[in-house]
Amino acid sequence: MTIGPATEKLERFRNPDFWHRPANYWFWHRVPTEDEILNQLTTMREAGYGSFQVAVRLSWPLREYLSREYLTAVRTTADTARRLGLRMGIYDDYNWLSGHAGGKTVAGHDSFRESHLFWTASTVADGRAELTVSGIHATDVDWLLAQGAEWVFDGGSPRWADWELQGVFLRSDDGEDQDVTDRATIARSGPDGATVAVELPDAPAGARVAAALSARCVTSRMIDYLEPAAARRFTEVGLQPYVEALSDHIGDTVVYVFFDQPHSCFWDWTERTGTLGSSLMYSTTLRQAADRELDGGWRGILPALVFDDAGKAGARARFFSLYAATATKAFFGTVADWCHEHGLLFSGHEVLAHVGSWDITDVVIADDVRSNFGMDYFAIDAFRDVTAVDARNNDAQLSAKFGDSVARAHGRSGCIVEQYYARVEPGTHFGAGQWELRLSDLRAQAIRHHLLGARQFLEHAFWLTDGDDRDGREALFVNPRFDFPPGMNFEPWFGHHRAFADESAALSQFLDEFEPDTDVALVYPLSTVAGHGPAHPAGAHFAVWAETMARHGVPYRIVDERAVAGSRSDSGRIRIGDASYRCVVLPGVQLTLTEGFGEALVSARAAGVRVVTSGPTLAALDDGGTGEKDSVGARRPAPEDVLELLHGVRGSDMITVTPVDRRTLWTRTGRDRDATLYAAAFNDADTPAHLVVELPEGRWRFSRWTPSTGQVDTRDADRSFVLRVDAQEIVCVSAVRVPENKISLTDGWTLALAGREGVPVSVETPLEEQLPELLDGAVTYVRQVRIPPGNWELVLDGVRDAVEVFADGESAGRAAWLPYRFALDRFAGREVRLEIAVAPSAADRYYQGSPLRGRFSSRSGITRPPRLVRPPTGE
Repeated sequence: MTIGPATEKLERFRNPDFWHRPANYWFWHRVPTEDEILNQLTTMREAGYGSFQVAVRLSWPLREYLSREYLTAVRTTADTARRLGLRMGIYDDYNWLSGHAGGKTVAGHDSFRESHLFWTASTVADGRAELTVSGIHATDVDWLLAQGAEWVFDGGSPRWADWELQGVFLRSDDGEDQDVTDRATIARSGPDGATVAVELPDAPAGARVAAALSARCVTSRMIDYLEPAAARRFTEVGLQPYVEALSDHIGDTVVYVFFDQPHSCFWDWTERTGTLGSSLMYSTTLRQAADRELDGGWRGILPALVFDDAGKAGARARFFSLYAATATKAFFGTVADWCHEHGLLFSGHEVLAHVGSWDITDVVIADDVRSNFGMDYFAIDAFRDVTAVDARNNDAQLSAKFGDSVARAHGRSGCIVEQYYARVEPGTHFGAGQWELRLSDLRAQAIRHHLLGARQFLEHAFWLTDGDDRDGREALFVNPRFDFPPGMNFEPWFGHHRAFADESAALSQFLDEFEPDTDVALVYPLSTVAGHGPAHPAGAHFAVWAETMARHGVPYRIVDERAVAGSRSDSGRIRIGDASYRCVVLPGVQLTLTEGFGEALVSARAAGVRVVTSGPTLAALDDGGTGEKDSVGARRPAPEDVLELLHGVRGSDMITVTPVDRRTLWTRTGRDRDATLYAAAFNDADTPAHLVVELPEGRWRFSRWTPSTGQVDTRDADRSFVLRVDAQEIVCVSAVRVPENKISLTDGWTLALAGREGVPVSVETPLEEQLPELLDGAVTYVRQVRIPPGNWELVLDGVRDAVEVFADGESAGRAAWLPYRFALDRFAGREVRLEIAVAPSAADRYYQGSPLRGRFSSRSGITRPPRLVRPPTGE
């Protein structure tokens, strides 16, 4: 009999498909020749890639994007990829920022250009107030320098028009806001800003006034993401040409459309006030939706946006919920529908505040990502067929874990992780990238991503050319050499890439063989961040929980507030979506808009689920009484707090892998439908580690899978054993429970104690809980047992004392530590008097009546029923 990995699993492990193999952005800086296409795609295949996306970069003349020559080269690329067995995705825009189609979406359609909401404040003097919006600049484009401005704006600079007054409000002494829009006019407007004049003859001097204005950037190539018509135009001019050029490749060689960070510009200005760190996208569609769905309508919500009032957090959160829903449906919904109509999967990634970090409120592109699509990552993912995220540099970070979590919330699993490199050296620029990248560092980052949830590692990037010898900031982006390097194929180590690619693919495939364990549900505090902004401590609290659990092997998933509200709890577990958890963590969750959220957690706690909080807490949970063990209060927890609060949440039916020295160990554990247990762990250190592998009760056949070679070795295993893992080594294991005949010996036991025999005793409870007198020496459990024919063992799981076993007075062995297994084959076919002599500690004898014992209590004797077990015969 062979008990080990099934043949089909071994085949997948040794020959992973393109979804598990590394992919790349293939940066084009000009039209490649047919020979270049063939040579570079052949190089990709030989280097172990399974797929790629053609990505046109800023060095490519903007006017030539989607030209006949370009589309002809794309067609040749697809033809060649088919012959070589590669797959291809459509990278859907010029450079990045999906939606503008290299400026074609707004060309001849100025109404599709981005519009924004600005606000400003002043005070009343002499019965009037003057409020100004000036100094408007796009903070994201500022970082892209002059060449970035030439890409984003016609003529290289922003110009504003169509100024419209949205609301003006007078703040009274009691904090109430009076709508005084009818007393205001736009006194001046122009391409660089506007001024509002308000006549307030009855207002006291010094009273505060705020105004909100909208305007359209008439030179921007960025689109109005709130309007479905703009998204439809994008599909017509930006995506339809690919379908027409690629025709029979669609749905075969060409599998999906990939969007990359769609967002309008992040605008700041001199007079910005309030809690929002950037302008908001604006459209009449949004205003009409607010009038329909928000209390007080559009005008009613504006004071919560323009004034810095903590008491209006709930109103802001409700606005951002509507804002996110309007934008995601308008853009992602429209493009997803188009993809499905044309037989293409929809993938890509939005702007993530936590790129390169664990903090969901961190700053990467903008100071306040709420102004993009409201940070509702779960809602965005509902439109995708393949989840994708991006990651920056080689720091351990949240991206893959969040990507996998939102995918699983929608019935999928895994994600694509786009890995790019930005320079962080003082005095330089992020676009200069990291030519000093080593393959060993790239490998380590890929492994971390895989263990946290990545199915495919997408490299940024494989290059058509490596640019020229120009240097300095004036060459950034337009000189390929300094456009987010490295170009992987121009690194001297690229000849070693195949070994990395094969290992990455095999690891990814191994991880796909099982469902990950889910001990902890980490709540994404979207409403809190939406209402209070990125300065709220929820982001920092979330980061500590997420990173600590990831580093120390606590299986968790990030969950949406809405899914928690729809949960059900019973017998110490809470069911959220398709997974159940023993613990729910609320990191700074102070606000929720979801009806039933607090009640669901109160019910969970009543059902025995551990509900853990840190930072500001929902009133509903405060009222329920948070015990000391379930909270660290308002302070941000330290990693040791996290581990202490989560102590004991792991179930006894799971496989665990832990380092003996409590170092960082990136892991994933779980089981498949056949109850095979799996674990993968990465020793992310420069020194060897010893890992303790623990399995549930029973006998196991253990397999060690080696991703770098495809080798799988199988052997018998004890329930607990130690593996030595070299520095930077990945270990993948599976364990199959070996079928064994078992006879549980639960009833009929008596105790021989102090010269007395025949005292009934339970083998499921410590002796101290059964005997009125103190233990004063060895005791013996006695029972008549028939040993069936064959090779049988007596197995004792629930004892930790010194033991000797006798059958009809003949010793069958002795043991004082695990494993307690005693061969009974020489007694097979007989009924015997089975005696288990247990020698406990001397605690009861010597501490009797002494206060020196303290609170310590012994647990002696047998606490789980003994078993007769017939081990497997043969291989």
